[in-house]
Amino acid sequence: MRKVQTGAVTIAIIMLMSASVADAKRASAPAPRCWTVPQITAAKINELSILLNVQSLRCRNEDKTIQDQYDGFTRASGSAMKAVAGVVKGHFGGNSTLYDRYAISLANKYGAGVKGQSCPMVASLMDSAIAGGKSTAGLSQVAETANIDPTIAGGPCPLHPGKPFVAKPKVRHRK
Repeated sequence: MRKVQTGAVTIAIIMLMSASVADAKRASAPAPRCWTVPQITAAKINELSILLNVQSLRCRNEDKTIQDQYDGFTRASGSAMKAVAGVVKGHFGGNSTLYDRYAISLANKYGAGVKGQSCPMVASLMDSAIAGGKSTAGLSQVAETANIDPTIAGGPCPLHPGKPFVAKPKVRHRK
């Protein structure tokens, strides 16, 4: 008969239980959902807004007027940004914790600055955002011009769920 060390058995049981709890937590975490076209558009605009917010804070020592510009942007785009926030938050099913994590990850993404984007460039982008801020279409155009590539875990939804997207060549009809 072999003598088993009680401490070693206890540690092994604790390790197995810890692994089981970790597996259960991973299994209960919601998988990232795909993003619809309107949600992607809203995510681009949302990301533009966060970029402008973070960059205005980074540039405020260099450009004393940039914070006033950002305040002008928030005033000009208030109703459009409210609609955008509703769409983006809706993607997360009303789960404010998931939305907050998403928003914080974007702020962190831009917190170190954007390569090749100077404070005068941010000010110019801010002017464009103020001009286009009265509508989501205007802000979407500014986001496109600024090459905002939104961070969207889960990726875009397929156009036809269950069917892969295949581009069909155009057929030319002879007259």
